Amino acid sequence: MIGLAGSAAKDFFGVHPYSSWYDDNPGTAEMRKITLGYHPGTEKPYRSKNYSAGWVAMKLLCEGIKRAGKDINGEKFVDAMETIKNFDTKGICGLITYTNYLYPEEP
Repeated sequence: MIGLAGSAAKDFFGVHPYSSWYDDNPGTAEMRKITLGYHPGTEKPYRSKNYSAGWVAMKLLCEGIKRAGKDINGEKFVDAMETIKNFDTKGICGLITYTNYLYPEEP
């Protein structure tokens, strides 16, 4: 995009909270390996950062389900999600923590 903008992109600085499909970190390597295992031959075009965001969201949901246990219900799932502290996506994005911020416990 910056190349297409030409001189209009002078001094442009852009950031995104998620890694790109081809970034070199363990999290995106795992994402590519699993994705291409299910969909071989689909390396190009690469997936957008929205794909990475969706991947992280599903990793978090899976973690919450694991923590909630076999007799899962909505309350157990929320409680389990709130135990996630500094969840490491291995480089896809920063550490993630869930809390009950909207309903803080009494001091």
